Amino acid sequence: MYIYTCYRICKKWHGVLFTKRLTLSLQYVVTCRINPAYRRQKIHKQIKHSQTMAPNSKIDIPSTDFPKHCQWIDFPQFKDLRGTLCVAQNGHEQLPMEFERVFWISGVPQDGSRGEHAHRTCSEIIVPICGSFEVELTDGSQHIVVTMDNPSRGLLIGPMVWCRLYHFTEDSVCLCLASGGYDAEGYINDFEDFIKEVKD
Repeated sequence: MYIYTCYRICKKWHGVLFTKRLTLSLQYVVTCRINPAYRRQKIHKQIKHSQTMAPNSKIDIPSTDFPKHCQWIDFPQFKDLRGTLCVAQNGHEQLPMEFERVFWISGVPQDGSRGEHAHRTCSEIIVPICGSFEVELTDGSQHIVVTMDNPSRGLLIGPMVWCRLYHFTEDSVCLCLASGGYDAEGYINDFEDFIKEVKD
């Protein structure tokens, strides 16, 4: 909400002279400052390389900037006067995995978070069906934060990648396609344990 408010105010001040480059610069600065308390947590002390990205609808972030086993997934879109239809189907070339389980997340408080774990073998594709949220990813060395706000674009999160979802908007719905069924033993829920496993 802070990013959106600042953008609207500054756009009004600058009128038509408010350029795209200035917009991106403003969003980058605000994104970096929006949650200073979290940056002080120990998770950031153990990460060698860090990037904070503006919303993916504004900047096309290449998959090469992600931690290993992570990439964008662009779903086929069918648009007409009735709206937009997006499709996810096993066997289609846009999916690098087949999914066995589907679940979705909604009603997360604005100061709440989800995830905060890694999977040992399971891969997941998360999709912002409605609203937006931020996703933090790290494989122990490469680290990135992206904003998910495009319902036609998903994010593949592979095994042994720590993820945290936060800054949910009030209307946000996060859909998840998982490559396997629920397995409690397949989760790593402590960040220090995760770091130990990826370094072994």
